[in-house]
Amino acid sequence: ADFARERSQRRLAAWPGLRRWSAIFSAVYRRFEGRARGGVSPAVLHIGPNDLRADAQTVAFYDALLGVAWRDRVVRLIFAEPNGRALRALQRRLRETYGRKGGSVRIMNAAVCEQNGSSLTFHRFSSGLHEHFPPGAPGVVHSDSNARTLLDLIGTVDEEVLLQDVRRFRAAGWITAELADVLPHLEKVPVRCLSPAALLAGGRLPAAAVDVLLVDSPSAAARVRELLALSGFAPALVRFHAFWGPASGEVDIDIAPVVQALADAGFNVYRSLAFLLAVTNRSM
Repeated sequence: ADFARERSQRRLAAWPGLRRWSAIFSAVYRRFEGRARGGVSPAVLHIGPNDLRADAQTVAFYDALLGVAWRDRVVRLIFAEPNGRALRALQRRLRETYGRKGGSVRIMNAAVCEQNGSSLTFHRFSSGLHEHFPPGAPGVVHSDSNARTLLDLIGTVDEEVLLQDVRRFRAAGWITAELADVLPHLEKVPVRCLSPAALLAGGRLPAAAVDVLLVDSPSAAARVRELLALSGFAPALVRFHAFWGPASGEVDIDIAPVVQALADAGFNVYRSLAFLLAVTNRSM
């Protein structure tokens, strides 16, 4: 277990933008070990995970969290993912990479919103994209299988964020067709909304039982503040996607309120590339 922890921390320490990985994961490990000593499974809540391959840092996070035995306690994973197409890929990745299935994982096909029971419009590529641009054909939209999978799975309730992704993919050469030929293949589908409280209830997870919170959505700052307002909610680590510019360097949202809320709740806040990380400075 110690070797697995050290290996995971070395991978994270090599990641640019943050040099505090050891301290961050020490806080998480202390929390997890405390849960396990009390006979309770540690719990991770992830909003907007897609298929857990959105970036190398996310992969390293899960390797670090799930690659260690916690006194035979299984880490509980609760996911809320609005993109229905990503669900099968997420389930397959959890099963093939981490051997996770059954009661330790709960996946809800929903967006997390301020109001429970409402619905939002979800923006994604339609199946007509690949019919119009089949792999290998002239003017292909994707040049390899990885790019094709990525185009299949991306989507968001914020249309402008999706358009930013499309422009970025074209600049990277993953989309070689003209945008005027690509954009007609964007489609809108309804997705149900769960409030943070309803999300926890659906995951059968009390607010006080969440040990790690990960949020990957354009509304991440608002969702973090709403969760912090729930009685008993005090994870050891909060990581959320805060920077959504073309190179993950532009601030498209006002992060000052959520940073202040995290500081008031006893967290130290750091930046790592497109993410903000908040680590508790309080003992369990």
